[in-house]
Amino acid sequence: MFLGLRPDATPEEFLACIADFSGDNHNTELSQAFRVRPGPGWNIPPGVPHAAGSRCTYEVGQASDTYAMCESFADDQPVLDDLRWKDVPAEHRGNHQYIVDMLDWQANTDPATQRTLHNPPLPITPPRHDGLSERWIADSSTRFSAKEVTIAPTVTAALTDQAAYGAIAVQGRGRFGTHPVTAPTLIRYEHPTQDEHFVSENAATAGVPITNHSATEPLALLQARPTPACPCPESLSSDPRRPREGRAQRRSVRALGVRRRGAGGGSKTGSEPPEPRRSTPVPSPEGHGSSWRTRVSAAQCSQRVGVQPRA
Repeated sequence: MFLGLRPDATPEEFLACIADFSGDNHNTELSQAFRVRPGPGWNIPPGVPHAAGSRCTYEVGQASDTYAMCESFADDQPVLDDLRWKDVPAEHRGNHQYIVDMLDWQANTDPATQRTLHNPPLPITPPRHDGLSERWIADSSTRFSAKEVTIAPTVTAALTDQAAYGAIAVQGRGRFGTHPVTAPTLIRYEHPTQDEHFVSENAATAGVPITNHSATEPLALLQARPTPACPCPESLSSDPRRPREGRAQRRSVRALGVRRRGAGGGSKTGSEPPEPRRSTPVPSPEGHGSSWRTRVSAAQCSQRVGVQPRA
């Protein structure tokens, strides 16, 4: 995964890259690279370009107000020039310095990226004992949050919440309320699936019964909520990995990229401690599976890498 910029990168170098869309502008050579693995993720600050690796990635967040693709070549394919200016105000199209100015340079070149932005999942306490378990996978935003919900084989348990939410199945099969739920292994064009469900606030507070029909495999759901992770102060405030104040919290927004000053921030999930820093960026060992983009976000966004693949 590529995240931010090397501490020694300069605005002039970044400007030269985004001004060149004639071929591969090698923009990711200015970036820091981290290996990704299932589970842990990142709180991505606003104004920070980033690209996920080749693992399946889960992202939740609010819509961004401006988006700009910084990379001219991705997945062995040229990137359309229109994406460089996608959602950039019309009066600033063609102004490469405007894209540079969208970056938070201090956050991008922070040498302590691993320590300040790494975001491992956090179990919700107190734990349940009915075969249903929950972990926060996006808990630092004041505008949304996300959980991983796992139901043990053959178990039926009720999932309650204080807000409406969307849920997507990434493993297993069963029933979600009165509806069948299945994590698909193959999706053909125009074929319907049974992996995504929306729950109203009334239904969420009343509780949705979830049944795992498998005798051996867990049923795993990813649940996105338009509210903060709290109330659950005991589990969050007592964990040193979850600073609720200061810079780490203010910049914890889940979005694919960059935002304007005063807007939201971002977060990703699914990486591990990086290789020792070198003088040149290390290509992501898991592969570069998505383009390096900058999203100017007035929201907060999150990614979880390494969930159950759909292929």
